[in-house]
Amino acid sequence: MTRAWRAAIGVAVALAAGAPAARAQEDGVRAALQAHGVAAEVVEAVAAAADRARAGGLPSGPLVDKALEGWAKGVPGPRIVGAVDQYVGRMAEARALAREAGIADPPGEVIAAVAEARLREMAPEQVREVLRAGRSGARVATGLKVATALAAQGLGAPEAVRVVTRAMRQGRGVDQLLDLPAQMRALEADGLGMGEITRRMLGGGAGGAGGWRGAGGAGASPGGASPPPPPPGGTRSPGSGQPGGSGRGPG
Repeated sequence: MTRAWRAAIGVAVALAAGAPAARAQEDGVRAALQAHGVAAEVVEAVAAAADRARAGGLPSGPLVDKALEGWAKGVPGPRIVGAVDQYVGRMAEARALAREAGIADPPGEVIAAVAEARLREMAPEQVREVLRAGRSGARVATGLKVATALAAQGLGAPEAVRVVTRAMRQGRGVDQLLDLPAQMRALEADGLGMGEITRRMLGGGAGGAGGWRGAGGAGASPGGASPPPPPPGGTRSPGSGQPGGSGRGPG
C-alpha cells in the first residue's frame, strides 16, 4: 500500500469517526432551541448557522444563546436568523483579533466574549489590551465581559479597560472581577462622580479594584458594610450576583 493510499484511508477514517459527533452537536442545537419553544423555521436556520460555525472551527453555543435571547424578548424570527448569521462573521473576526493579541488558539468562551465586546463597540485595541492582561481563558473572557459591563454603566470604555486590566495584572480572580460592577454601583449610590469613581476603582481612593478599604476595613464597602458574598454554585453575570447569561440579544 502506498503512502498516498494510507493517507487517504486515514482521512476517510477520521471523517467517519467525526460524523457521529457532528450529528450529536447538531441535534443538541435543535434540542436546546426546541426546549424553549422556538419556531421550527428558526430552529432549522440556527442549526444551519451552527453547522457553518463548526465547519470554520468556531463555537456554536453562542449562536444558540443569541437565538434564545432574541426569542425570549419577542424578536421576530427573521431578525433572529439575521442576527445569528451575522454573529458567525463576528466570531470569525473575534478569533482573528484574539490571535493578534497572542492567543494562538482562543477557546470558544474567549471568542464569544470578544465578539460581544466588539458588538458593544469596544475598540479593537481596547479588546487586545484586556486579552493581553489575562492569563487563562476564563479570566480573559470574564475580564472582557466586566469591562463591557462597566462601560455600559457609564464608566467609559478606556477607563473600564484600565480598571479591569489593572485588576487582572494584580492577580484578581474571576469572582473579584465579577464584583467590579457592583462596586461601581455602590460608589455611584454614595453620590460620587465618574472621575472620582474611576480614581477609587484604580486604587487611588478609599476603595480600589482589589476590594473596599472604607470605614469597615479591608473588604468593606464605603459605607462600612461588607459586600454580599457570591451565590453558591453556578456562574454570575458581571456584578449581578445572579447566574450568568449572554450579552445583548438580536437588535
